[in-house]
Amino acid sequence: MKLNDFFKLSVDEQVETVSKGDFLGEREAKPYLIFLFNIENFYAEIFYDELKNKITRVKPFKAVRILEPYLEKVNIEKLF
Repeated sequence: MKLNDFFKLSVDEQVETVSKGDFLGEREAKPYLIFLFNIENFYAEIFYDELKNKITRVKPFKAVRILEPYLEKVNIEKLF
């Protein structure tokens, strides 16, 4: 799927599409739990609002710099 096609989907369809991708990680930014997925040729974050107990946003992107908050959690000690 191309990113332009993804933007045309409803939020429910976006969530369904993203959840079929590869889960890469998660982070917390209160009140959200944010889940990162890889979908073919782009990434997407799903924002889950813990207070409202629902998904409130899907943020697709290609910019690698947005991955930075997730890199802090990558443990590379076993590589050495």
